[in-house]
Amino acid sequence: MGVTTKNFQIDLPAGMSTIKLDSKGCATLQYTVKNVSGLVKDGRAVLLSIPLTNPPKGPVENNWIKIDGATDRHFAPDQEEVFNIKIAVPPKSAAGSYNFRLDVVDVARPDNGDSARPLQFQVVETAAKPMPKWPILVAVIVLVVIGGGVTAWLLTRGVVVPDLTGKTVDEAVQALATSKLSLDQTKIKEVDSRPENSGKIVDQDPKPGTKAGSGQQIEITTGTRMIHMPTLTGHTLAEAQAIINQNGLSNPTVTTAASANYASGVVWDQSPQPGETTKGGSPVNLKVTPQTVPVPLVVGMMFPQAYQTLQRAGLATGNTSGDINQRVASQIPASGAVPVGTQINLSFACPPGVLCVSLNPLLVQKVYMDRTRIMSPLLAPKKLQ
Repeated sequence: MGVTTKNFQIDLPAGMSTIKLDSKGCATLQYTVKNVSGLVKDGRAVLLSIPLTNPPKGPVENNWIKIDGATDRHFAPDQEEVFNIKIAVPPKSAAGSYNFRLDVVDVARPDNGDSARPLQFQVVETAAKPMPKWPILVAVIVLVVIGGGVTAWLLTRGVVVPDLTGKTVDEAVQALATSKLSLDQTKIKEVDSRPENSGKIVDQDPKPGTKAGSGQQIEITTGTRMIHMPTLTGHTLAEAQAIINQNGLSNPTVTTAASANYASGVVWDQSPQPGETTKGGSPVNLKVTPQTVPVPLVVGMMFPQAYQTLQRAGLATGNTSGDINQRVASQIPASGAVPVGTQINLSFACPPGVLCVSLNPLLVQKVYMDRTRIMSPLLAPKKLQ
């Protein structure tokens, strides 16, 4: 049975909590998902590594675990759909225990979803087989007989590394696939560069034109992502925060100050100014006309829903503690009216055996942006007439 059941009931074979990989590091399993909301729903299956880290890194991000087939399904009331999951752990992967789970979210409201119970599988370290002595003797004889011919053949074999300069990461992945190479996405570096190099590759290792073995991983360096600062003045604080999220900027610092030309709770000054070129993740300073807003109760919500609920109320997420894969256990303040832009600190449960982390507001925003890319639609700016 699934851990939560609001819209979708997620079932696994009875008694399954661990998965045994075969000799090639592979396994398959099935989740049965049933629409129990009583309404027609479009559901989306999402795999998550556990515990959540920042940046996210686990069996899902390493592409060891994938959904086989469509992730989005149309559900009539009480309709069931089967999602097939394939696990394929590459050879020589790090030994250890790995955990993951399947969530099914409402496509129309992606912050509203249900979770299956976590599953675990073990990756066992492969024991090296002792090499017999006779192949060494044969190899020595072959080298002596063939001599320089073998050396010349070794120098000419391999794959020519393509030039990735000026490409985006997605374009580089496609270019390397045709050359039977791959991109090491765990070691992407970023350096300050010209605005035209924003998010594009400026260096690579191995260099273009050199030879590499088939399947070798290429390391790249990209130019810092540059952003043309959007217009935030004239928007409510909640709208401004959504625009900031969409553009990959840092959580804003909010100052309340009166303005004769703008209604309560509306941004009337910003730094950097609209149209300025700034780095992705840069801090944003906002001045907002004073307004007191009620604190919504987010206890019991999952992390993405709580984050969006606070932003829609014109508030911000402060520090968090506990396992943010769980539901919100408490919040400070819990109720009352506070100035617009106030940070609400959240506490989550920390189950036994789970590594729990505390995140500051900047990391909380990054985790949210990694978990979901769907933002609320923006309204027209609200300026006092």
